[in-house]
Amino acid sequence: MNHFFSLAFLFVLPAFAFEGQDKTQSEIEALVQKLGSKAFREREKSQQELLVLKEESIPHLRKLASQATEPEVKGRLNQIIETLIGNFAKETQKFSVEEKSPIYSIALSPDAKSLFAVYGNKLIRRWDVDKQKSTELKCDFDLSSVRCSPDGKFIAVAGIANSILIYDSAELKKIGEIKCPNAEVFEAVWSPNSKNLVSVGGDKFARLWDLESGKCIKELELARYTSSVCFSPDGKKIAAGSAVGDVSIWDAESGGELLRIQKHPRLVKSMQFSPDGKQLVTACFDGTVRLFDANSGKPIASFESHFGKLFSVRFSPSGDKIACAGSDGSIGLWEIESHKPLHTYTGHKEQVMELRFKPDGKTILSGSFDGTLRFWHVPITSESH
Repeated sequence: MNHFFSLAFLFVLPAFAFEGQDKTQSEIEALVQKLGSKAFREREKSQQELLVLKEESIPHLRKLASQATEPEVKGRLNQIIETLIGNFAKETQKFSVEEKSPIYSIALSPDAKSLFAVYGNKLIRRWDVDKQKSTELKCDFDLSSVRCSPDGKFIAVAGIANSILIYDSAELKKIGEIKCPNAEVFEAVWSPNSKNLVSVGGDKFARLWDLESGKCIKELELARYTSSVCFSPDGKKIAAGSAVGDVSIWDAESGGELLRIQKHPRLVKSMQFSPDGKQLVTACFDGTVRLFDANSGKPIASFESHFGKLFSVRFSPSGDKIACAGSDGSIGLWEIESHKPLHTYTGHKEQVMELRFKPDGKTILSGSFDGTLRFWHVPITSESH
């Protein structure tokens, strides 16, 4: 019986499968019941009809799978769901230029109309997402990160020249520069109110900067040089990771260390607080994504990626999914509640350095050493999507 089922999934799906057919919930439930039929043709027909459902049907199918009591029905339905997700989780757009250069970092404007990228050839490029055209600016030194302010007015660009450059996001005109003492800057991140930046780099300090004055107002110390940093959504906490795997969380106002997490065997390259600020997700060079309680520091879950070193991790805007990317060029998508993988995106030819979700959560953006920026559709998998 299982042998025939596996053969059914080798059939080529019709062209309209990616748009999907619309059926009522009762019609879907009737088809699911037939997955348990002893008659091969009836079972086969129901499978094929379920395989061409609309994307919006996936949450109901997942609910039915969780309620299924017959192991074979549950197994078949889970495979159908996996296939449907794969049908819709496709690359939707790609930006590239003739002169190939590695992309080190990307940033998305709050309205998702502008995409910024820094390249290995010292270029900052601003892409108009709708027009698919870009403007570029040449810098005098190698660049490591770009971040767009939450109010959308500025971008902060960090690099090896011990500087953070501030540009007008619309015109790419330089409006300021912050000099960091004794260390190149790996990353500079905006506070939620767009008034401060926190930077990490080639020494063991995370530095908090006042944007208006350009002065350092706090230095937060780690055990070794810092590799990643982020603000909590309310701006009250700062988290930073180090080369030896320590993660510290500080009170942003007082500078006092609230807790230290020592659960990573290698460098922590990326991290982010969940949209509600209650959790912290990290991406480590050991290839594992880890989820922690942001108040206690206790581990909640871990996700083995098998993508090599991990360079980027992000929560979806709804907070129910995690995406990560690594050195093999793959992008993984997980569901937080079930701790299960939803899909693996492939297409990049080299390591993926950074990810971003669009604000509506329907698209993942990625920047890679292969010089391309790619857009990936995130299928509907839950009612809260």
